[in-house]
Amino acid sequence: MGSWVLLFCLIGARLVLSGVIVVRSLVWTLNYPREVRGRITARLGLLQTLTMAATALAGSAMLDANPESFRLIYAGGAVLSLGGIWAFSHVRLVGEKRQLVRERRAAAPREREAELGFIGVLRDDPNFARYQAWQFCLGTSNMLIEGPLVYLISRELQASYLTSIALTIVIPFALAVMTIPVWGNYLDRRHIVEFRARHSWWFAASQLALWYGALTGSLLWVGVSRVILGLARGGGMIAWQLGHNDFADAERVGVYMGIHVTLTGMRGVFAPLLGMLLYVGWSPLLLPGTGIQIPGFAGIGSDLMLGSCLLAAVAGLGYVRLQRRIARD
Repeated sequence: MGSWVLLFCLIGARLVLSGVIVVRSLVWTLNYPREVRGRITARLGLLQTLTMAATALAGSAMLDANPESFRLIYAGGAVLSLGGIWAFSHVRLVGEKRQLVRERRAAAPREREAELGFIGVLRDDPNFARYQAWQFCLGTSNMLIEGPLVYLISRELQASYLTSIALTIVIPFALAVMTIPVWGNYLDRRHIVEFRARHSWWFAASQLALWYGALTGSLLWVGVSRVILGLARGGGMIAWQLGHNDFADAERVGVYMGIHVTLTGMRGVFAPLLGMLLYVGWSPLLLPGTGIQIPGFAGIGSDLMLGSCLLAAVAGLGYVRLQRRIARD
């Protein structure tokens, strides 16, 4: 029962968080001009990554000392969330009244967008649709290896709680803290597609190193892959949060962010589970009441990481092609 309660609480938290992400995007769009938005967001991202890395490190140390202390960790998270609610309640939205007037005046186009639906909005903006398609490939390549990475480090390589959480969370986030200001400054001077065309290759390199680490059973190479990912993650966080702004005007930024978040959720539904199934395989299954048996599958193991690397490379090439198309237009 506890596992099911935990599962539904995680789902509920993510559903609520998706609303925060959409509203936060509008706040950043109105409060900060385009030429400094990346740097401002980078500073906010620093606070986020420092908090996540610190709490993960503290939590892993507590679990190493006593695995049953996870109850205290969840209780502490609930207390911290109350502080987050208080902080959000004091955020001021610059030009809020003007934005409300603009949104009311834009009611007709928004109704048209509602009639068009999800696909219709993408059809109306083909460059944004292409951007999201390559983003879907890149995001899927990263999500495919999330579950297998934890399985590889904790089960196959038998790392401790502290080592496991350091590799999966602390190292990537700590390096992201160091590189977020650099990526933010770079994004302020580049269109998001040009940024992605150069940035995506870092993810491919990380997955290539992870593949070699899984193939050879080397915790060192797994660590190298996480260092590369950490160097890339700062840019990925900023690009994910701000990329749609280079396609949408102020009245439609919420719509574009909503599509962006929805597509992220869609790949999140299948990619981690698919990654685990491809990595470890499954036993033969007998469908109840049908007599139909699904044959077992031994899994592809480390080759999954290589496949993810190739998928990230395809996304990188897609961004390069889209960059040229936009420059030509």
